Amino acid sequence: MTNGVVGNPQEFDLPAFYKSIALASGLGAGQENLVAQETTPVQETIKAVRIETLAALRRQSDRFRGFTRTFLADALNGTEGDLNPRPSVSVRITNPQVVTGTFYRRQGNNAVFIPDNNPNSPVDISVDFDQRTIDIGGNTGVSNRAGLSGNNASGSVINANGQITQIEVFAVNGENPQEGVPYRGSLTTGVARDR
Repeated sequence: MTNGVVGNPQEFDLPAFYKSIALASGLGAGQENLVAQETTPVQETIKAVRIETLAALRRQSDRFRGFTRTFLADALNGTEGDLNPRPSVSVRITNPQVVTGTFYRRQGNNAVFIPDNNPNSPVDISVDFDQRTIDIGGNTGVSNRAGLSGNNASGSVINANGQITQIEVFAVNGENPQEGVPYRGSLTTGVARDR
């Protein structure tokens, strides 16, 4: 970014970053010896942070194997695309009505979305993680997909008339949401844009 303008996208190489930037010393893979040189309180802090940084390294490695040539441009320009090597689930919606709330995965494949603006009207959700399909509020539509995209999880149900319902669950770290853990998210309804 220069003066608020996005330049040519560049890949950000996490392994090279952790090896070459002194401020990030100890956060990368194979840097346990650097951590061991620190005081005990500093070691505890670095070890806690390393859980996330090493997970990010693994996710980036997985994503690099699944990237298309245009993924950076697609991501920066807001076009649909999946930043993980999994089927894309993001669909552009015309005139979206977005409700924020909290997503909870219950036992197995069942979940619930509790809207902030109407907590007494939860929306039941069922996800088949193996088939990557979803049921939102008892509706499977004529097309439905679920999966992980970047750090979030999402699912879409499209009806024959083009009406769409889409759930997005934030900050799941590229993994299926854990049972009983609250995640912030949004439920969007609208019309699926023609491709």
